[in-house]
Amino acid sequence: MSENRSFRQLRGADILDQSLQALRARRIGEIGRHDAGGRTLATEEAARWADTIITELMVTSVKEVAAK
Repeated sequence: MSENRSFRQLRGADILDQSLQALRARRIGEIGRHDAGGRTLATEEAARWADTIITELMVTSVKEVAAK
């Protein structure tokens, strides 16, 4: 992300992501986003996103355990 961008230009999810990463948290997967002007409901998008994140989290956990 560009250093020239101010916090006012960022979305809430981006601010939260940056704050957590500043605390050394590691994001698993992509940030979920929804186009309110689109044809899909936010709940449908959220369910698909959550399924993807849960799968990615399980795969990451298995890889980390195997590496120990």
